[in-house]
Amino acid sequence: VAMKSALPVGEYVVLFVGMDAYGRLSGNYSYFEYTKEAPQNKAAYEDYLGKWVVERGTGKDIWEITAKEEGKSYNITGFEANSFGAVVTAVYTADGGMTISSQNGLASVNTGDTYGVVDIAVYGQYYDEEDAKNYLYPRDALICKAMLNEDGSATLTPGSLKWSDGTTSTFSAIIMYGVTTDSKYLSFTSAHYALPATITRPAAASEGYTKWLGD
Repeated sequence: VAMKSALPVGEYVVLFVGMDAYGRLSGNYSYFEYTKEAPQNKAAYEDYLGKWVVERGTGKDIWEITAKEEGKSYNITGFEANSFGAVVTAVYTADGGMTISSQNGLASVNTGDTYGVVDIAVYGQYYDEEDAKNYLYPRDALICKAMLNEDGSATLTPGSLKWSDGTTSTFSAIIMYGVTTDSKYLSFTSAHYALPATITRPAAASEGYTKWLGD
């Protein structure tokens, strides 16, 4: 174990040669192949807390991530410029990531005689290549997963849907919707969070969030 720890990153063949009681080669031998990979630093739960700059259309929003259930989940405010005060939930994963899934009941807004009271929800949108159209997926699904990068930014990797015919579709955007009592879906803006995406810390605070890398 000590030998393996001292080796640089790379591929190795470890050879064992047999000897008799007098130190003479017996002709027996065995070997095994060993690959030493670069150590991977897993982001801690706390590394996602704080403010993040997220591009939406041609503009930018500030997401603020705070603890929901310590060590397990987060509250995210600032979605679509903090529309309706909606609070989105994200989940910390065992591999040091953070996931955002479909969710309903984030807030409600009264549109008056137009649609009445609508429920605020977050869903994923995917692009259908055969139809050449974007579609909303208003069901449970993992929309995206964030993983921290070495420079302190985080990459949002889109989730995907597997259909009964074996094909898959990948989410292309995270969108906030209003859902009416008769299941109409209302989008409040044409500027959405495109996926995949890279989110960053506000410039003044960016250097303080690379500590998770260690030495």
